[in-house]
Amino acid sequence: MISRPVSFIKPIDLTKARRLAPLSKRYAQIASLQTLPPNVALIAGNCVAFDEGRVIFVKNHKAACSTIAQLIYLHQNGSVCEGNIHKDYKGLIQGLPNFPAVAAALIARDTFKFTFVRHPVSRAVSAFKNIFLEKSNEAWTLHAKSIWHWGFSDSASASANFDVFLDYVTESLHQNAQLTDPHFRRQVDNTGINALQFDFIGRVEEMGVGLDRLSGIFGSNVEALRAQTALRANRSDVDFSPNTDQIGRLQEIYRSDFEIFGYTNSVGAA
Repeated sequence: MISRPVSFIKPIDLTKARRLAPLSKRYAQIASLQTLPPNVALIAGNCVAFDEGRVIFVKNHKAACSTIAQLIYLHQNGSVCEGNIHKDYKGLIQGLPNFPAVAAALIARDTFKFTFVRHPVSRAVSAFKNIFLEKSNEAWTLHAKSIWHWGFSDSASASANFDVFLDYVTESLHQNAQLTDPHFRRQVDNTGINALQFDFIGRVEEMGVGLDRLSGIFGSNVEALRAQTALRANRSDVDFSPNTDQIGRLQEIYRSDFEIFGYTNSVGAA
């Protein structure tokens, strides 16, 4: 049987970073992650520290990342960010240039750590629509060459392509769960929940409750964000819902997310 390719995110090479740290600011920044457990170092690039490192948000792709990042930006700057909120240059303490500060916040015992999770079925459907049907997420460029080998076709039905997507995700997680694209990596790995002690874990399905819980940190900016932006929870206008068999496969693929985050088999809106 011919092996079909899958595409992974680029791993962090801490050994190389430690060796080159004295010669390069870039590698010195990466080497700062050596203070973290490996599964936490993996997620450092998807965190935002703020309030002088006293609070840190751990991003969980396809689970209100942009909404909360916008809230942090509004909290710091008094306005909503234009463009891609997740880029390093947006002035948030996130990404490679800020690895030392992020690492320090992640290991600090008194840092308020929070994240959001989403029903595994809704989240997977959202990733499929956004990346593979709409192709509006830059992650499409990572997978474009590989997914065709699995039978993905623009002329096929959305349901047929979703079966291909599930095959692709299953193989990705089988080969390397941690380096699987975080848009459909398991949420237990995205959040590093097995190594981090969270002070709050919100649910996308209960976003209003989550924002109210965070009002002690963000104050009136919570209402300002509601007024200035539409909290769409990564919803898509593409009309697709998985069938019973596909939902069953998702329950197997994301069994740990269902169990650890307390989701039932019922499906939330995608």
